Amino acid sequence: MNHEPSNYRDLEKVFHTERKQRFTTTDEYMSTVVVVVVVVVVVVVVVVVVVVVVVVVVVVVVIMIVVVVVLEVVVVVFVVVIVMVVVVIIVVVVLAVFVVVLEVVVVVVVVVATAAAVIVDLEAVLEVVVVKVVAVVVAAAAVVVVVVVVVVVVVVVVVVVVVVVVVVAAVYF
Repeated sequence: MNHEPSNYRDLEKVFHTERKQRFTTTDEYMSTVVVVVVVVVVVVVVVVVVVVVVVVVVVVVVIMIVVVVVLEVVVVVFVVVIVMVVVVIIVVVVLAVFVVVLEVVVVVVVVVATAAAVIVDLEAVLEVVVVKVVAVVVAAAAVVVVVVVVVVVVVVVVVVVVVVVVVVAAVYF
């Protein structure tokens, strides 16, 4: 407005026009602020939801990893127990074979000694042979009993470990 108002009425008109423009600008500004606030609130809600979902997924994944690690440890323990059981069975069988071989050697020595001593006193030699053979049979029976007991104990331990693994797997899955 390059011209100056000539009278009061012109001045009043200019004032009302400027005031109206100011109100329009303020209304536009407020509507923009409302839109910005709504957008910010929506963005914040979306970010919070995404963060919560990510945290839940991370927690579930960590729990699954822990379960898998625990099961792997149980499986490793199970394998170690089975290997130890197999080693114990092998050692017991080797010892049993060794004892049986020693018993056969004792019987052979007794028979040879008996054959050599037949000339001296047949009756006393037969008593010694019978005692030695009975001792060998008793020792062999003891070895067999020990082997059977060890095998039964090993089988029981393996069954218990298998049951524990199955129960742990059932609880976690």
